[in-house]
Amino acid sequence: LNKVSRIRLQGGHVAGCSGILLGHQTYANNGQITLDAVAVGYFDYNFYTTDNFWRTAFYNCFSWNPLTHKFYYGSSVNAGEEICFYSCFFADGPGEFRIDAPFGKFNFYGCSFGNCKFTIAAGAQVTYTNFFGCNFENGGNNSSYQFVDIAAPQCNVAMYNSSITWDVPAV
Repeated sequence: LNKVSRIRLQGGHVAGCSGILLGHQTYANNGQITLDAVAVGYFDYNFYTTDNFWRTAFYNCFSWNPLTHKFYYGSSVNAGEEICFYSCFFADGPGEFRIDAPFGKFNFYGCSFGNCKFTIAAGAQVTYTNFFGCNFENGGNNSSYQFVDIAAPQCNVAMYNSSITWDVPAV
């Protein structure tokens, strides 16, 4: 197993610069990664995945204020098997959490999405996503807010004991 723990990466909001690249285009045995207490912010893509990204666990990770995506899953070769997030926080900035690949299985346990849209794009044809005890919150956005956007034709999404909160600011 590969493990990264207790680091903080902060970029300079530079287009095309990713904080952490997960997977590898040619090394097939690049999966089974654990990230523990990893904080990544101010990159174009805070977490970016490529081929050979599988059986990865995130514990107490934090992704904030990227230019484009807090987490981007676009892998299509040897990727997507059992990706799990435990007590992670995705927050603020214009970026979203985006799944945009043909296959993947994602489980979220006690995670929070603050001002962070969760998108399963049309390219994610067969995706399984489960949320257990998670929170989606807009944090005072004045207008309506799209928390979860599901455009994939054959995906499965389930929420168990989770909450969606629209915080309307005081007038």
